[in-house]
Amino acid sequence: MSEGHSILRIEEKLQRLIKKGQQLQEENRSLNELISGQQAALVAKQKQIQELEEKIALLKIAAAAQQPAGKEGAAKEMRQRIQEYIQEIDRCIAMLSS
Repeated sequence: MSEGHSILRIEEKLQRLIKKGQQLQEENRSLNELISGQQAALVAKQKQIQELEEKIALLKIAAAAQQPAGKEGAAKEMRQRIQEYIQEIDRCIAMLSS
C-alpha cells in the first residue's frame, strides 16, 4: 500500500467522522429543543393540576356548607379548610409586610 493511498483513506475516514459529528450535533440540538418543549408542557400541566386541585377543594367546602347541621364531620372539615385559608392569608400578609 502506498503512502498516498494511506493518506487518502485517512482523509476519507476523517471526512466521515466530521460528517458524523455534524449529524450528532444536529441530533443533539433537535433533542434539546424537544426537551425544552416537553418541560414547558410539563410546567403547564402542573399549573393545570394545581388549579384543578384548588377547584376540588372549593367544591368540597361548598358541599360541606350545604350539608345539614347534623353532619358534624362536614362542618369540621369546613372549619379546618377555613382555618387553613386564614393561616395562608396571614402568611401572605406577613410576607407583604416584610
